[in-house]
Order: sequence, then C-alpha cells, then structure tokens
Amino acid sequence: MNQSDFYIGAFLSKVVRKGRVALIETVRDTGKLFLVETNGSSGSVKFYVKYSATVRPSGSNQFWQFTINEQEMEKIKAHSPNICLVCGDPSKLSGKFGYLCLIETTWLDEILELDSLEAQSIRVMNKPRSSLRVSSSKVSKRIVSKNALDDFFK
Repeated sequence: MNQSDFYIGAFLSKVVRKGRVALIETVRDTGKLFLVETNGSSGSVKFYVKYSATVRPSGSNQFWQFTINEQEMEKIKAHSPNICLVCGDPSKLSGKFGYLCLIETTWLDEILELDSLEAQSIRVMNKPRSSLRVSSSKVSKRIVSKNALDDFFK
C-alpha cells in the first residue's frame, strides 16, 4: 500500500461508513475521480480526491497546500465533480490525524479559474476549534465545515 492508497482510503472509508452507498467506481482511468452511487437523495455524485501529507504551521493554525495540475484541471472541467481535499498529518497517526475538506460542485467556480487549464493552488487552513478555511488565487477565504462530507450524505 502506498501513501496515496492510505489517504484516498480515508475518503472512501468515510463515504462507506455513511451507509447510503450502493456503488463506488473510478471514472475512466482517472485514478482519483470516483462515481459514488447512493441510496439517498444525492443519487449519483462524482468526487475528485486529492491529498496532502505535508502540514505547515502558521501561528497557532496549520495549513495544507494543494496544486491542481493541468491534467487534473482538464478532468475537473470535464466532469464537474465535488472535490475532497484530504489534509493529513503523518506525525499524528493515532487519534485525529487530519481533515476531509469538501468543495462542492456548486463552489468550484468560486474557488478555481475554470476557464483556465493552467495549474492552480488551493490552501486549506485549520484554525483550532473552528471550521476550515479554503483560499486560492480566486478567493481569499471560503469557510468549510469540518463535517461537510458527513453533512453531504445526510
């Protein structure tokens, strides 16, 4: 098992534990793009999963930096998936070792320059006892609940 399997597995485990999943499959040789069939009101939804295991300090906060490369931008533009950013902290492999940050399809245009296929960066900031903050070159701060993925499948 490699690092990618471990962190993408955190996303898949969370989705399966919600109990409403009928099927999970990868979308045409994309590796990180999953079609999730649910028995709930969500129906079929797509998720693009990306992880970072490099946590950086910022005062009392911590953040993860994600680069969406040109090929990934093509896939995101073609499929309009939800994006799950897996924010891992390998120094804490017991207890809470990271966060799953959900960027819903309806927010993609708010966070990414979808008209451009150039590489883009997304930063996820964790403030203790608070929600996650997502920023990019397009948006300075979008607040995302740490329970957003759980809430998505309610």
